[in-house]
Amino acid sequence: YRAWSYYNLRLNVLAVQDQEKAFELQTPSEYSEFMNYSAYLRSIARYQDSLEALTLAADIEEKPNGMVTQYNLGWTYYELKRYKDSIDAFTKGIPHQPNFPFVYWRRGLAYHSLGMKTEAKKDFEAFVQYFKKSTMEIPSEWKTDIFSTLKEYNISIDGL
Repeated sequence: YRAWSYYNLRLNVLAVQDQEKAFELQTPSEYSEFMNYSAYLRSIARYQDSLEALTLAADIEEKPNGMVTQYNLGWTYYELKRYKDSIDAFTKGIPHQPNFPFVYWRRGLAYHSLGMKTEAKKDFEAFVQYFKKSTMEIPSEWKTDIFSTLKEYNISIDGL
């Protein structure tokens, strides 16, 4: 729990260290333990380790193609510059939670990185559409990137 608290305070190195100490005390066996650990690792740019933790989580999860797993896989693949794998993972997750706005945002970034501007714009528009209908907030550390990318694609951000 302390690792999660560190992560929420953006003390990511401490989150990883704490989680690794906890794993030394007791071998992890829960899906959520691996998912959280993977997020901590991704936050400190240990992307390959994050991918390994996600693989272990997927082995435990009853629905390994669910949104949570696929979204995190897609995000980690994106950070590894494996854009096609990223797109594939996000696409697998969408049927399980089609109104989750950030999956379209992140998949749009992967399309953009591959130069697939039409697909990227479509996903950025879907992001705005679903985000406006949600009660979610844009994390403060993402706002600048999101607003500048939407502006680059001439997508109206009224109401965001």
